[in-house]
Amino acid sequence: MYRLTHKQISKDTIDINFGDLALKVKKGIFFKNGLHFREANYTLACGGTNGYIPDFRFIYDNKTKTWKLIGGSCKYPE
Repeated sequence: MYRLTHKQISKDTIDINFGDLALKVKKGIFFKNGLHFREANYTLACGGTNGYIPDFRFIYDNKTKTWKLIGGSCKYPE
């Protein structure tokens, strides 16, 4: 599974990020905060240690009234 998140940097700039999402479920008897018969562990992808770099960054062009891809770690096919 993949997770899609967005972050609005300013009124005309939006960052889009993709990440892996893993779910691991075990059946059994678990005594964590009461009696449970299933235990679920979620794993989310990390952005890395290079600081915040979005996968895609879009800006809104007021002249053409469209969103334009200007950068990020993923490249637009040319």
